[in-house]
Amino acid sequence: MNKPIPLGPFELRHVIGRGGMGEVWSGLHIAEGMPVAIKVVTAEGARKDSYLDSFRNEVRAVAALHHPGIVAPLEYGAIDLEAEEASGGKLVSGSPYIAMELALRGSLRKYQAVLGWDEIRISLLTVLEALAHAHAEGIIHRDLKPANVLVGCGTQAPGIKLTDFGLARLAESFERAGSVEQGWGTPHYMAPEQFRGTWRDYGPWTDLYALGCMAFELVDGEPPFVEASSSAFARAHALEVPRPIKPRIPVPEEFEPWVMRLLQKSPEDRFQLAADAAHMLRLMEAPPASRKRKTVTLLPVKGPTTAPTEDPEEEWSWDELERTIMDRPQTTQVLQDNKIRETTALAAHLNEALTDLDARGIRRLLPPMPTKWQSNHTQYSLPQLYGVGLGLFGIRALPMVGRETKRNQLWAALRRARETRTPQTVLLRGGPGAGKSRLATWLAKRAQELGAANFMVANHGTNAGEMDGLRRMFSSHMRCVGLFEDELCERVNQVLMRETETSELRDSKFAEIVLMGQAEDVSSERMTRSDQRYALMLRYLEAVADKRPLVVVLDDVQWGADALGFLNWILDRPRELPVLFVLTLRQDLIDQEPVEASLIDEIKRRPTTLDLEVPPLDELEIDNLVREMLGLDGALADEVEERSGGNPLFAVQLVTELVQSAKLQLGKSGFVLKHGEKLELPNNIFELWASRLKRALAGHTSASRIALEIAAALGREVSNREWQKACKLAQLDVEPHLLDTLVAHDLIQLGDDGWSFVHGLLRESVELWSKQNDRWEAVNAACSEMLLNLYTRHEFPFSERMANFLAEADEGEASLGYRLEAADIRVEMCDFARAEEHIRKTYQTAHQIGLDRESLIFGRAQVIAARANLYRAHFDEASRLAQMASIEARKHNWPKILRDALEIEAQGKLAHGSYKDALRLFERALEAFTAANDVDGVGRAILGIGRTCEAMGDLKKAETFFEESRMTFAAKGNLNGVARALNALGDAARGQGYLHTARNFANQAMQHYQELGNRAGQADCLNDMAELARHDQDYDQALTYCMQSIELFESIGSDESMVSRLTLGLILRDYARFSEALRIFDQCYTYFKSSRQLGHLATAIVHMLACLAAEGKWNKFEEKVLELEPLGSSVESTDPDLSASLKLAREFAHGANRETLAIRVTDLFTHETV
Repeated sequence: MNKPIPLGPFELRHVIGRGGMGEVWSGLHIAEGMPVAIKVVTAEGARKDSYLDSFRNEVRAVAALHHPGIVAPLEYGAIDLEAEEASGGKLVSGSPYIAMELALRGSLRKYQAVLGWDEIRISLLTVLEALAHAHAEGIIHRDLKPANVLVGCGTQAPGIKLTDFGLARLAESFERAGSVEQGWGTPHYMAPEQFRGTWRDYGPWTDLYALGCMAFELVDGEPPFVEASSSAFARAHALEVPRPIKPRIPVPEEFEPWVMRLLQKSPEDRFQLAADAAHMLRLMEAPPASRKRKTVTLLPVKGPTTAPTEDPEEEWSWDELERTIMDRPQTTQVLQDNKIRETTALAAHLNEALTDLDARGIRRLLPPMPTKWQSNHTQYSLPQLYGVGLGLFGIRALPMVGRETKRNQLWAALRRARETRTPQTVLLRGGPGAGKSRLATWLAKRAQELGAANFMVANHGTNAGEMDGLRRMFSSHMRCVGLFEDELCERVNQVLMRETETSELRDSKFAEIVLMGQAEDVSSERMTRSDQRYALMLRYLEAVADKRPLVVVLDDVQWGADALGFLNWILDRPRELPVLFVLTLRQDLIDQEPVEASLIDEIKRRPTTLDLEVPPLDELEIDNLVREMLGLDGALADEVEERSGGNPLFAVQLVTELVQSAKLQLGKSGFVLKHGEKLELPNNIFELWASRLKRALAGHTSASRIALEIAAALGREVSNREWQKACKLAQLDVEPHLLDTLVAHDLIQLGDDGWSFVHGLLRESVELWSKQNDRWEAVNAACSEMLLNLYTRHEFPFSERMANFLAEADEGEASLGYRLEAADIRVEMCDFARAEEHIRKTYQTAHQIGLDRESLIFGRAQVIAARANLYRAHFDEASRLAQMASIEARKHNWPKILRDALEIEAQGKLAHGSYKDALRLFERALEAFTAANDVDGVGRAILGIGRTCEAMGDLKKAETFFEESRMTFAAKGNLNGVARALNALGDAARGQGYLHTARNFANQAMQHYQELGNRAGQADCLNDMAELARHDQDYDQALTYCMQSIELFESIGSDESMVSRLTLGLILRDYARFSEALRIFDQCYTYFKSSRQLGHLATAIVHMLACLAAEGKWNKFEEKVLELEPLGSSVESTDPDLSASLKLAREFAHGANRETLAIRVTDLFTHETV
């Protein structure tokens, strides 16, 4: 035997495995005598960057995992000169190595010919649990096969563990440009998408396909496809149906359908999570011939030996592992809940679910949610070896410590969301570094690991960019980060085809509206950009959560007004939605963000919200955390714990500081301070970050420091494209290895199209550093220049970011125009709180720089505020602000402000039912638009005059204005305007009884709206068609059109659906289904009253009178008559439907001898419109 090669705390004995560029050695931890495996890079591999990258990728992958079914890394380092010399040059000094647990009995491949059903099931379940953990951490193995499943690891037999993550794909690698790569893997086990290299389609299902091939082979003796070339394998996996399994041993009847589900060609037809496959496998009864336990002797079959075997004749029982694997929280609950343990019933249940490929079948495969989140492996601890772990520190995942009560509360909240199928909210609030984000992501990952839920995460920063918020969350979930324009739209359409069962969402402009920030042209002032975005995002959440419940993490919501607005928007619309929203909040910052504070207060008041404070860890918890991180000597650990004050982030960073400052050495009972070193721990987290930054950037140029400050201005999540452009504009020569240095010091995390600070507090520390060095204004100026170079003004949120950058750059006056643009956009998005904040900041900045009150800025601010109130149905305030803007506009000669103010005031008066005032203001607006040669404005004003005449009952005059409006829009080529005018012409024709003409106008308008993709306009036309069908007494067709209109309005979040509900009520009235009609009209009444739409309110009350009279509810009838009398001027006396309802009400009153009420109804009917 060759002399052992010393390598730090280990010695290398002999090679037990070889690859093209690396070797695996059998080694020993010298101090404790523990056998280990040490993977090294050969001399040839050390010369290839691609192999070194793969090696580092494997280290990052396994270090991120903490599971008893995955081979644990023990140390990561570099070959030293002593090892190079002792190896005779076979090992190259400086090349990396990783020490791991040793598999004493090799891989599963050696035993596959002798394993019985029980052993195969245990092996598959062990691997599935390991995969479930890796997948929840965002890691796809991509090379699963029997040779990568090891046996004989650790102290518990048989010690099955998953290994070789060299081809693993990490979560951040799904966020880069392109869509196709070279396929990698072992051809016998590769999924079709791996052969195609379509990496955006990789997921848990990719590894599960490989597991299906492996399961097939363990039972049959051969994998499903055996071909002579890679191209033949690719064709077989993509196109050929696997041959039937020829089991060498008895297996359950359900096993083959289970395997075939794993081997489906389309990823969406396979099990979606490892927990799903494990759940079905646990349910299978052992075949009668294998129910008697047999002890397996683990002897290798013929083949090369790649692992040492101390005693090849030793018999090793699998019983203990079986008890561990089968005693899972899911299993106990399945047995209790489903009561399907009889073999025949079970087989029927499984076979039906396993062979049903539609979404219903997929849902039947889901495991039940465990009552508790704990399982055996949550208590798993890595082997603690003396003097080992420094090299992995900073990249090794730390298990969640403590917080048992909080975790139980989070788990219970998810259970409520699942069981009630309604959205639930948990707010995690606390100080900086308290562990709020860690708790939220723990729940999300644990839920996915157990199959209880999938998850999405939205991060937020101080100046939201393309790497932040809901836009990024949906982009990441749809795997379309790094795609633009046509490629983005194509990818989104592919995902929507897979995720949704109806064409409604697939036909939407999801990519353009949600991911690209564009707005669909709309036909209604009340149909806003926010409604479109929120409705589409909600529909996507509904589609995803319909298959499996969701956990949505909204991190750092003190900067997330859009996400908070979306959540409130959802909670305002009760519906079936099994989603748990978990919010994290920095309590020390929320007072600085009044918009977010208001939105959070609204969420906290809701009965479905659980408000949890996250305090510092207690003494026992912080002690466990510090000692779990690294084997510190007791006295040194005590110092760290005391200084941290229970703050987990501070504790982790304090230990990181000790490691990276090279102040530690081995003592008798763990790591201690080196002789002569003093323990100088920072007083707070900001001092600590500053110290670490200073050490990391030592030797780097000042340009690199400024580049890091630019990144801090961009936010916690940094886009490479933006950062590099801003640095270039600032004329910074950034050193090429800066990011590698920051990664090595555990200060940033890399993604493929960007990177992020490891914590928001680090970003804040860099900002503070920049301000102390008087550079913060300059770096923000560079960021503003970057925006001008990369984006156009119409791209959301360009104006908002630009205003913020310029404000931070002390360019207050330059920021004002962008600030008002941002306010205007927020109004269109119905984000009124954020719009008001922008307006407030506009006034604040204007006063700070001494701007004169005659500045156009003040007029623009008033008009935007007026429009915001108009959209909120605050008509009185909208009119007041518009009047003020008009006065100032005349005084200072602001023609555009005057035109906008007149139009807003006119719209407010029309909506309020003040028709004479509305007519006067529209006419003045028409004069102003005509003088300015604003053709679109002229068309809108003429259309407004026509709508006012229509409301006043003069349909002939209204028809004239509608036609003039149509011709005006047509001359300008404004197709949307033409469609709106055609729609209005149809309304006028229908009101006069010209139903054929009305139908032609409706069809023409519908055609234009379809060409434009304007779904709000289409919904309006469908409602018109319902009205026309109703007048033809074709009630079935009317009901079809009406329901389509309501569904389409609701799909885009438009409250115009209430007008269509009025039509639905009329259809029910005409059917004489008065009780149902009354319920619909009452819903309309409630909405129109709350939004102060007096014309529609009066209409709803009139129709309610007919139904109340038919039902004999005379007390309620009299109340509504009293309520209607002051609204008389808002009732269209020429509307035949109103006439019909009033006539019905009067007749029912006569029939019930309610003559006084009949007279009062007659008076209402004969009033004159004002």
